Amino acid sequence: MKNLLLVLTLLFFSFSVYSQSDKTIDSLKLLIESAPNDSTGVRKILKLSNKLRHKNVEEAKKYVKRALELSETLKFQLGIADANNLLGMLLTQEGKYAESLECNRIAIPIQLKMKDDFGLSRSYNGMGSVFYMTYNLDSCINYFLLATTLSEKMKNLTAMKSLYSNLAVVLEAKQNFPRSLEFHKKAVELEKAENDVVGLAESYINMSVLYTKTNEDSTALWYLDRAFETLNELHDTLRLINVYSNYSVIYDKRKQYDKALDATKTALNYAIAINNEENLAYSYLNVGDTYMKMKNLEEAEKYYFLSIPLCEKMDLKKCLMDAYNGLSEVYSDKENYKSALFYKNKYVAIKDSTDKQLYSENMLEMETKFDVERKEREIALLSKDKLVVNAELEKRKGWISFFAALVIAFVVLSLFIIRTNINRKKANLLLVKLNSSLTASKDEIALQKEIVEEKQKEILDSIHYAKRIQKALLPSEKYIEKNIEKYKGK
Repeated sequence: MKNLLLVLTLLFFSFSVYSQSDKTIDSLKLLIESAPNDSTGVRKILKLSNKLRHKNVEEAKKYVKRALELSETLKFQLGIADANNLLGMLLTQEGKYAESLECNRIAIPIQLKMKDDFGLSRSYNGMGSVFYMTYNLDSCINYFLLATTLSEKMKNLTAMKSLYSNLAVVLEAKQNFPRSLEFHKKAVELEKAENDVVGLAESYINMSVLYTKTNEDSTALWYLDRAFETLNELHDTLRLINVYSNYSVIYDKRKQYDKALDATKTALNYAIAINNEENLAYSYLNVGDTYMKMKNLEEAEKYYFLSIPLCEKMDLKKCLMDAYNGLSEVYSDKENYKSALFYKNKYVAIKDSTDKQLYSENMLEMETKFDVERKEREIALLSKDKLVVNAELEKRKGWISFFAALVIAFVVLSLFIIRTNINRKKANLLLVKLNSSLTASKDEIALQKEIVEEKQKEILDSIHYAKRIQKALLPSEKYIEKNIEKYKGK
């Protein structure tokens, strides 16, 4: 069956995954040689490893292991967590899913303890990516949702865009198309707001896959055309492989096999040009599927066989299963039933081993969840103890504050009383002086009164004395009146 190629983002949020030119990488290598053996040095090594992961996985692993060793020597916990997270991502790229889960299993308890939401979101995304690759879609969704919740809390728009897209892809694989479309639209809204043309093109590729699965081929083609316009202008060969592969699926559904073959071969030529072995494996498989639909058994057989070595090298189990199944159908149509059975058994063997691996990974996931929950309980207990201690400290602080307030109030009251007493004494002294002054004034007034009264008595006595003299010398009123009458009679 021909594969629709989705774009799933494996995130390492700390560092940009773009601008990975040889010049940039060489500059980082020079910086690392002179970098100190401290936490700054660890981060520089991790940055180099992250840039190398799209060019040379083995070299990237060499540097990330160096960063891990240095972090362990320094007991730099966040460095240990980040190094394990990035190593897990590199192992996922190699198809070593159990080892990848183990790396994230080491990182998560450290990040929980350190309350490193940023790192924790990376680890949850890493776990989700592993479970997507191993078709454990329920666990994949759970971990992507955990990562999304943390990214939304931090308002990390770059992570939110990628996680919305990832959730849309997984929900689509679960046939939950309405919910998948919701997350696609969320991603597109952020990508348009930030003018993220590459991210927008990736979302359009994924939305075309959704509409292809819901038999809305015209809408699917519209989204592929929009993605093609952007990616062709950017000369983004890697993503153009996805576009042409998905064109071929739509043409294949419409039984337009010639167009489907042209599209798959264009995707194959792009994969050969950039020597991308994973895309080469899927492109050979898709060309084989197209030839199988066209009943060209010889060409189908040829391309299935070209796909198999790459699938084995890259540990692409699903691609390998499809190639073996395709060969089984080719030989069945050729009536070579022995070979048909041989490749069908190979198909079944891989399917069984994948199921067993899935079981092992489910067990590992359960152990991881148990460890995480145990660590969370320990952290919760420590937090509870801390809360109790803090409450006791707050209580003591309350009593100290209360007694301090009492002392301050007592001092203020004492100062007030002392100042009042001083003011009262000053007032009393002033009153005494005033009373003394008033008493002296009163005595002075009494003395003056006595003098005035004495003078008045002397004056009155003089007047009385003069009056007596006057009376003695002058005739009486009767005498005067009598003589006046006599005078008038004459």
